[in-house]
Amino acid sequence: MKHSDINDAATELETKNRDAALASIREQAAQIEPGTAGECAECGYYYKRIVRGLCARCRDDLGEK
Repeated sequence: MKHSDINDAATELETKNRDAALASIREQAAQIEPGTAGECAECGYYYKRIVRGLCARCRDDLGEK
């Protein structure tokens, strides 16, 4: 196999792996629950992103996902 053929094959494999990783990241990001700005029902502080009425810290403390 020629040196350029090996490089082409490696580049193709790297591109396929990168594209698969990016697709996985995009799929996971699409599943993130949207939030809204507001006051946390648990701690009472205002945050730019509240999900199901709770800020990130309170969701973590309460074991919410």
